[in-house]
Amino acid sequence: MEQSIGVAEKARELAWTLWDPIGLSEIMGGWKGQPFEDEYDRYMSQAIKMRQHGDSIQDVVTYFLWVEIDHMGLGSGRADQNARALQLATAVFELPLE
Repeated sequence: MEQSIGVAEKARELAWTLWDPIGLSEIMGGWKGQPFEDEYDRYMSQAIKMRQHGDSIQDVVTYFLWVEIDHMGLGSGRADQNARALQLATAVFELPLE
């Protein structure tokens, strides 16, 4: 199932405001209109697909942590890592999907 533009835009905004593990928004003074604004889109799309296929919030938290720690290679140990992943996963489950 394809995501509507509204859901994709909201998911993008959530990724940047609740997660941004690279810290690009802070470094670059924002993300809107930047050439990298789609940086987290594929991860959000996957999380939404996981929700649609019946995965739990904890499964999505685990996915976001894997992306940040292993896939992006940012490592563990950031004090807010788990909280950010949980907050973003919870927001994914609150998105109105069509």
